[in-house]
Amino acid sequence: MVTPSDAAERLISFLERHNSKHHWLSQWSADDIRQQAAAATERYAAGNSLSVFDGVPFCVKDMLDALPYETSYGTKYMGQLRPCSRDAPAVETLKGLGAILIGKSAMNEFGVLPHGFNAQRGSTKNPHDPSRMTGGSSAGSATAVAVGLCPVAIGTDGGGSIRIPSAYCGVAGLKPTQGRLASDHRGNGGYSTVIVSGPIANSISDLTLMYAVMANRDYPKPSANGVNHSSSDMLPGVATAAKESEPLGLKPLGLPKTLLPLRDPDGDGYTFVIDGLQPLKGLRVGVYREWNAACAPAVADVVKETLSRLEALGATIVDIVLPEMELTQTGHLVAIAKEMAADAEHQGWLHDWKLRGQLNLDTRMFFANAVNFTDDDYTQAQRMRTRALSHFEGAWKKCDVILTPATPTPAPKFPQGANTTGVYDLAATLKIIQYMQPANLLGYPALVMPGGRQMGIGLPIGVQFIGKPFAESVLLRTAAALEQYMSEHGMPRPIPVVNINPIQCEKGAHPKAAELTKKLWAKRYAKSAQ
Repeated sequence: MVTPSDAAERLISFLERHNSKHHWLSQWSADDIRQQAAAATERYAAGNSLSVFDGVPFCVKDMLDALPYETSYGTKYMGQLRPCSRDAPAVETLKGLGAILIGKSAMNEFGVLPHGFNAQRGSTKNPHDPSRMTGGSSAGSATAVAVGLCPVAIGTDGGGSIRIPSAYCGVAGLKPTQGRLASDHRGNGGYSTVIVSGPIANSISDLTLMYAVMANRDYPKPSANGVNHSSSDMLPGVATAAKESEPLGLKPLGLPKTLLPLRDPDGDGYTFVIDGLQPLKGLRVGVYREWNAACAPAVADVVKETLSRLEALGATIVDIVLPEMELTQTGHLVAIAKEMAADAEHQGWLHDWKLRGQLNLDTRMFFANAVNFTDDDYTQAQRMRTRALSHFEGAWKKCDVILTPATPTPAPKFPQGANTTGVYDLAATLKIIQYMQPANLLGYPALVMPGGRQMGIGLPIGVQFIGKPFAESVLLRTAAALEQYMSEHGMPRPIPVVNINPIQCEKGAHPKAAELTKKLWAKRYAKSAQ
């Protein structure tokens, strides 16, 4: 039997060989991973596991507090300027359930742009093609899940920062309803009306479990996993605040109900079975065809195939219209820029030219523009928000979820100079995030999952479901049915060339696994062409 300590050693070996090149984690400690894994191994040996998450590795975007690491926001100075005193609520919960924190995941500075570049601290590579973008800003979280470092991770999303890298890297990501989670607002954009934290996972079932944990407001005490991190346990050179964590009561994890119908044909245990069933019967899927058409042909094909699969699962496709999408984009751009500038001013560095001079050029250009938005501009953005809400409320009378592409293209190539100066191209940025912005501006939940692959290249292509406020369960059920249908019809989750399975793998990298998924998808394409 593989123990948490066995898996931890394989992860550590894999990180030592590959992390410096691929930049999945910006901070990690082999000793800390071993200590947590040893505690989990002891609990399993004694028959006292804490939950389904006991011994399961996870990572946290470097925008949320997670001891014993600093929170740097992808910069060189924020870890010292804003010391940590305790874990963010979701991190505290996972630790209390026995999960193993393997480190802080990489991000571009302050999460201001959707490409995932960080010229000063290292840009994360797309695991399916290192010459292409990962997307951002939760780049490290999505790639860590994609390569198998951990089955689940925590990201944040203010303009697609969970969903874009999930789409580019072939994993699932959920942006919850604004205000649904008890996020650590001090470390997660305390002045923002658009930024939320949320889960990234390798499967919809794991995404659902992570959402259940993050939405649980009865947080366990952080010492439950046997490693009680306090400010005195921080790694060398990491600044901390004086306040210590106070223990909270440990409560059992409430697991979600079954997402799909089950049956046990062989008597060996329940499994999902889609064939012959229509688990989405009665679900109305809204499609704004004019908006969805603003994407590459390969993406449009995947959306079309997804609609056919949803109909096979019993859903009804409904045409909708969402006017003034350009105004919605503008309203989101002004809101997030103005709020991030206000947060930077509150943190004390916005007008400190010495600190701003340490940032990448693209980040400096973003904030140079953000400070020019006036209070009148922000007020006008709220009017745009109100108009957009009215348009979407009209659509919700006709449908339960809205289907869009996740991104207009698969992962683009790294632009020239991206690793030295960064990239600041407003037109390209707005193109990448065009399907992301409404959910952030209006606070709706949205879920991205793999929908297909680009023929010839094999890059993942994601689809997005947008839901009504607090209707995450509808999104998760829809995605679970679609994922299972694709699995049963020879369309498995994309596996990158660089990957690890810490439970089954002794050596780490498994190019054959990636080749297998490519062959299965090739057969699917050949069958579709007949």
